[in-house]
Amino acid sequence: MNSVQYILKNRPLSHQDKILIKQLGRPEPLLQMKIKTVGKSRDFNRYFKKETAYDRFPWMCGCLETNKLFCFVCLVVADSDAKISQWTNTGVTDLQHLQERATRHAESTTHLSHLVDFNLLGATDVQ
Repeated sequence: MNSVQYILKNRPLSHQDKILIKQLGRPEPLLQMKIKTVGKSRDFNRYFKKETAYDRFPWMCGCLETNKLFCFVCLVVADSDAKISQWTNTGVTDLQHLQERATRHAESTTHLSHLVDFNLLGATDVQ
């Protein structure tokens, strides 16, 4: 139920589904991503590494079916009519600029707003 494909196919999620998916946690599969970049003097092969993705960005998740990275927080909280973003709709595959793109996403107002909503999911209202 907490797979990226399930979330994408069943948006908008009910409140109860969001809470359950949050409790199950983000999917962290070892993706088989590789990109070859051409440098001035030699070529570089970049591979997906768990340490530079899931460990560094606690909101990042992966999809084995598409072999792409997504934002778990924004996937769960955002509605289906949310602003089109690689992190919530199509997935990210650019390993060469992953750190830069992930940092930019983490600092975006949309992500920060979704992070607040995500953290409040399932919390008891104390009014």
